[in-house]
Amino acid sequence: DNQLIYRRQPCRPADTAAAFFLHLVPVAAADLPPPRQQYGFDSRDFDFAHYGRHFDSQCLAAVTLPDYPIAEIKTGQYLPAQGKLWTTRLTLPNSAPQ
Repeated sequence: DNQLIYRRQPCRPADTAAAFFLHLVPVAAADLPPPRQQYGFDSRDFDFAHYGRHFDSQCLAAVTLPDYPIAEIKTGQYLPAQGKLWTTRLTLPNSAPQ
């Protein structure tokens, strides 16, 4: 369904209070909205309250990805007072221009 799903188990209150950063690097910069083209990535940052759900002992958050081909995903979670809690970088297979 073209979604990125975040899952945390066990789910703690701090997990639902922290915000997420989600930066998408497209295969072609021209696929980005014009204001984002100069930066080379699309920012889809969000907080748990908008995209997340708490089920029993786990937290889930699902974000719909854009239709353009994505070369790389940079994501993580942070609290303003503490900074980054975790971060990861994913290079997607078959993301080279054709």
